Amino acid sequence: MAGQELLETSEGPSHLHGLGDFTPSGPDPEASSKSDDAQSQQVATASSDEGAEHEAMARDLCIDNYWNRLWIVQEIGQAQRIEVCFGKERINWDDFIHFITMHNVESSGPLRLNRQRKEKYQGQNTFRRLLEVHKEASRQEPRDKIYGLVGLASDARGFPMDYDKSLLEVWSDVMEFMNERHLLEQSEIVSVAALVKYLLMGTTCPPIQQIARPYIPESGDNILIENINSRRVFKLQAYVIGCVKYVGPSPNEIIASLEKTDVWTQCVEENFRKELSDAHYQSDKLHRTVDRL
Repeated sequence: MAGQELLETSEGPSHLHGLGDFTPSGPDPEASSKSDDAQSQQVATASSDEGAEHEAMARDLCIDNYWNRLWIVQEIGQAQRIEVCFGKERINWDDFIHFITMHNVESSGPLRLNRQRKEKYQGQNTFRRLLEVHKEASRQEPRDKIYGLVGLASDARGFPMDYDKSLLEVWSDVMEFMNERHLLEQSEIVSVAALVKYLLMGTTCPPIQQIARPYIPESGDNILIENINSRRVFKLQAYVIGCVKYVGPSPNEIIASLEKTDVWTQCVEENFRKELSDAHYQSDKLHRTVDRL
């Protein structure tokens, strides 16, 4: 892999492959011990400066957003042989990782991608885990946050990819695929659903009708799913804490129709006989709020 953009923006020192030897020189081979001490101090200072330079460069390389680009994640994850280029310098991947590691740099950037390469055959590169690990990867096409990781996953063969699908449809594909392949624990369903929504739509999600294309029923399509083993059926443990018995009038109807308001009041009395005072209070409070709008 030749990191073209990193090559253009980062300048690597010419001594990246090796620091070389420092050989003091002078006209007098029998220099005094004071001169030797001075030269030794210069060597120590030069080595210290070079070490600080290397550490700073390693840190800058590690936090560079270059490693967070989704296509770089793909390239490094799938490549058989990798070379990293710095200006005119070239270094193989293992030596590069050793250079980063020896300076005790934080475990992000290339070190994270190197772990991913090592875990490829250890059962760690699951579709679910890759979505979580690379959720902040940068990309222009939101669908690539999903499609770009399919090839790296050890359990995502056969996943349907179609860039003509809406973001909502891609979200459904991910959830149904994982459900059908039993890639989700029951306790993970809600959190993974939220994660995939974040990957596709970010922190701000417009109304569903702005995300989805116009709904066209398919042949035999039915909102009620009768087959409990369908991939569209997600089994969750839940508790019943109440039910909806009546849907009251809209704010406009509360203001414009006394008849509908009376029907609402009657329903309150019928359904909250044991808590009637509090129910009337809450109902009146709702009406006052609507009147102030």
